[in-house]
Amino acid sequence: MKRYRYSWLTFLLACALVPPFVVRTLYYNLEAFPAVLLPSGAGTVSVGRGEVKFTRVALWGRRDGDSSNWARIEVERFLHPIPVHYLSGIARNSFGLNPAKAKLPSLAARLNSAREFEAALFLNRALRAKVTATEVQDGKRWLSRKLSRFGYVPTEMRITSDHLTFAIETGKVVAVETLNEEILALD
Repeated sequence: MKRYRYSWLTFLLACALVPPFVVRTLYYNLEAFPAVLLPSGAGTVSVGRGEVKFTRVALWGRRDGDSSNWARIEVERFLHPIPVHYLSGIARNSFGLNPAKAKLPSLAARLNSAREFEAALFLNRALRAKVTATEVQDGKRWLSRKLSRFGYVPTEMRITSDHLTFAIETGKVVAVETLNEEILALD
């Protein structure tokens, strides 16, 4: 029995770490704590045939005086004090500026029953109903001020979701495919 002396500790550790992992896997929008995040974050990274593939969300603004070209916004500075890892969720919901936008496509695909889907849809409608016109205007003003502060035109911002492919050997981008693009009018 000396050989399995610390098996109870392994069992306790599994009891503490497996349930949050299961909750996060089944219900993507929920974050159970204590959660263990791997180096790739809460999502997964596809690796195969010498390539690494992942999705990146980018924010774009137009520089003052240059209305034709979009320039990538440095997300860390732009979102401060909001943590950068919230960007994908915030961007998926158009920074809260479009309360009618559906918020559950990835969650709906993972739900196991119609009852779970109806409960999630109810919660989604309840959360959507709480966004008022005043809050939308406040959000637009906040984004406009941030854009102005960083030298971008304050009337519009572009959000893109790109699928990037990197070559492992060289570390260079091999392909970029834009999956989704949205332009937010802030005026």
